[in-house]
Amino acid sequence: MTLAGLLFFGIDPQAVKPAFTIKAVSYFGNDIEGNQYRSKPKDLTGTIPELFEKGIDFLNNNLDFIQASESFNAQGKLEVSSIALEELLQNALVHRDYFKNSPIRLLIFDNRIEIISPGKLPNSLTVEDIKFGNPVIRNNQLVSFSTHTLPFSGLGSGVKRALAEQPNIELINDIEGEQFKVIIPRPEKNREYQYHLSLCSTATHIAKPHQPLLKSKLGKECVCPTAQPKRPTNKRVDKEHRSD
Repeated sequence: MTLAGLLFFGIDPQAVKPAFTIKAVSYFGNDIEGNQYRSKPKDLTGTIPELFEKGIDFLNNNLDFIQASESFNAQGKLEVSSIALEELLQNALVHRDYFKNSPIRLLIFDNRIEIISPGKLPNSLTVEDIKFGNPVIRNNQLVSFSTHTLPFSGLGSGVKRALAEQPNIELINDIEGEQFKVIIPRPEKNREYQYHLSLCSTATHIAKPHQPLLKSKLGKECVCPTAQPKRPTNKRVDKEHRSD
């Protein structure tokens, strides 16, 4: 079986290629050297389509959802573009350098999200090239399989589409480090809100319809920090949205 066949159709690809996983971590703070984690699951494993699903689930479960309307039961909207995240994660899975025995890293900090894939850009390809949708395909067979198993077009427009959805994305071609890094800034939370959460304890909820409350450390009632807007059901992008 070819490497592409293993990565897309193998029963347990990591039994043969154990490094081809996703390491996913959500940190407290903004320092990668920190040892306080909101979430640090086991390495994500499986075929490329399964890694894509698990990576998106990790992002959805560890990022904030913003209330989309005044209705309490309204579906929340992810704090950054979900389309951009899907495009960029697919890009990492399909275009990474599979000659390097390293995992993809999916890191969430308080102020940013990072997607780091092994391998610098191939040949003479530059960041400006991919911003304008000029592709140089590293893994031809993976691209071919992706057009049938992922919302992926293979036209080189994925990063361009991600930037259209989330213009503040930073792309870094780390030549010396032999890696490609994508940084997506997270919205800055209101300072008063952050202070408010710092006063809240994990005391027993005071049950009130539609607004879970806590007793703060000061003895006052406050909105429970664990009460998030309703998360949308986990659904993939339909086939009309195809990425690269």
